[in-house]
Amino acid sequence: DVYKRQVYPGIILTEAITGMPIGRVALMQAPMALVMIAIGWVFFIRRIPTTAHEGHYHLAAALVGILRTVWPILLAILLYGALRIEMSIAVLVALLTLIAAFRPEWQGLKSALAKGFSFKLVFLVFGILSFQTALELSGAIGSLPQLTATLNLPPETVIVIVCFTAGLLTGMVAAFVALSYTILAGFLYQPDIIPGHIFLAYMAGYVGMMLSPGHVCLILTNHYFQSDLARVYRLLAVPVILLALSGAGLYLTGWGGLFR
Repeated sequence: DVYKRQVYPGIILTEAITGMPIGRVALMQAPMALVMIAIGWVFFIRRIPTTAHEGHYHLAAALVGILRTVWPILLAILLYGALRIEMSIAVLVALLTLIAAFRPEWQGLKSALAKGFSFKLVFLVFGILSFQTALELSGAIGSLPQLTATLNLPPETVIVIVCFTAGLLTGMVAAFVALSYTILAGFLYQPDIIPGHIFLAYMAGYVGMMLSPGHVCLILTNHYFQSDLARVYRLLAVPVILLALSGAGLYLTGWGGLFR
């Protein structure tokens, strides 16, 4: 299964739409990943009933399993961020290293490569960029900032409302990035890239997605375990609020400004 992993499409689309290098996008959002790990540990993982011995064993096994799975991605990020190697070449080197390490059979490797290349993702990026060009030519991108200025609305308010709504309605990272980023181009990356606004947009959309009744991960997990969805939402409420407050607090510190 390790050959079938896909890079998170939301990060790829963020770079494709905004032009912000993928390494900076990932590094800028890294603190939020640590926040989510901490929230998950406090509210969920530590409540799983196990003996002390079993708890240490399962944690160690889980960490080893995670490292075994993600090390090719970490290698690509290291090559790109530390050595300044072109991202496409860094990914290729990581892929070749993975193949050399595991030496898969040709049929399995061929199948993994075929499934790993997504025509849907290619056409999605093409469609998004075409939509972005249409908005630029029509002047719609510049009209939204002008409208909000007329109404005396802070850019942050517009970004949060649009991205949170897109995430809530679609329940998909790729969808809220595609829909909201192009509409908010005048606030995010035109005429200049504003990393802090991109950080805020991703955070707001992600929170909306986590609460979306159309979030496939949530629906399938709830169906598999035959749990009460209303109770699941009650369990999610406080962690998601803490996630949103943590993201807002990090934004207010000016963290995004370090990635200009």
